Amino acid sequence: ALIDVAGFSQVEKLHDLLVVDNLHLRFMSGLKNLRSVEQHVILVANDELADVGALRSLRRIGGHLVVIDHAALQDVSGLAGLSEVGGEIFVVNNQVLAASTLMQVVVNLRRTDAMQPKVGHLPTDVVHSKIHGVVPKLAHCYNARLTTQPSEEGSVDVFWIIAPDGRILLPAVVKTTLNDPVVERCVEKNIEGQRFPETGGMLGVTFPFAFALPDRGR
Repeated sequence: ALIDVAGFSQVEKLHDLLVVDNLHLRFMSGLKNLRSVEQHVILVANDELADVGALRSLRRIGGHLVVIDHAALQDVSGLAGLSEVGGEIFVVNNQVLAASTLMQVVVNLRRTDAMQPKVGHLPTDVVHSKIHGVVPKLAHCYNARLTTQPSEEGSVDVFWIIAPDGRILLPAVVKTTLNDPVVERCVEKNIEGQRFPETGGMLGVTFPFAFALPDRGR
């Protein structure tokens, strides 16, 4: 189980930072020297993460800052060194988060709008319709892999954020029984290429994709 994001202490700049669905992650000590993220910082459903103090050197996020669905996160004041967030600040559904620690962040940024983030919404049938449109491409990737992995089957759960303008932010496999990086990257790439209708706010989606051998009813 991943307990710490270590081994990146020399890293000062990243294109994106995505930390999603790690049940036992408590620390991010390896990011202590990170100063800039060109696009998005997305932290989602890391159940034992209590604070983000390791990010105290972070000064700039070019895109969105998203922190959602943490059961133990109490303190985000480690982000108070930020001087720029180019996109939305979306901090919601963190059950024990002290609002005063978020206030330290938004006051420095002069972004008090972040204290009342807008949660997006799309009808379920709209989401399903968009996903249905990528199924043929995913089937093509899977069938191509069957030529070298003839008994391969399983499921892939993918999480992504839909931004207010309908763009997809950093889709990521959060659970897999397929265990095939080629097919999983194909899923992520095709989801990322979709554009949804405007949502009115940030919207998180988790969607399961099942891959079964043709003679078993796929």
